Amino acid sequence: MMIVGIDVSKASLDAAWGTDDATEHQAFAYTEQGMKALLQATPSATCYVMEATGTYHLRLALYLHQQGRSVSVVNPLIIKRFSQMRLSQVKSDQADAQLIQAYARLHKPPRWSPAPEAVLELETAHHWLNSLIQERTRLVNQQEAHAQQPHTSAFVEAHVAEQKAQLAQRIQEGENT
Repeated sequence: MMIVGIDVSKASLDAAWGTDDATEHQAFAYTEQGMKALLQATPSATCYVMEATGTYHLRLALYLHQQGRSVSVVNPLIIKRFSQMRLSQVKSDQADAQLIQAYARLHKPPRWSPAPEAVLELETAHHWLNSLIQERTRLVNQQEAHAQQPHTSAFVEAHVAEQKAQLAQRIQEGENT
């Protein structure tokens, strides 16, 4: 089975496959057409390996899985440590794809399958709620800093209070869902 290492970014997919002696590299746009082109450029008996890159990798992993392809998703810290172990100094999308491919050839990461839709929905809601809580913390910190000013602004105080109330309502709705 061929192993393809993929460095996933917001707008592109850098893929590497082959052997130590002859590695191929190709970049694809991270679009529907780009994902189809990736499939066309590689045999069906391929394992596609990528890092878990926040949310960017998920669309590609799900697409490949839905196409019946073997997919592995690796923790980025593992790839970073693998790179350090190899004393790699080069940092580019192409080099990252080759590094992911080399790691996968040596360590054969487990096959990935998507979580059920309900779990994905809960994870999305959880991330949204955490963002609201971080926003509330930022706002409270700004409010405290503003209160330390020698000349405060009633306009700013009113808008901060309004934003805090809106955030409190959204957070409560999120926690009750």
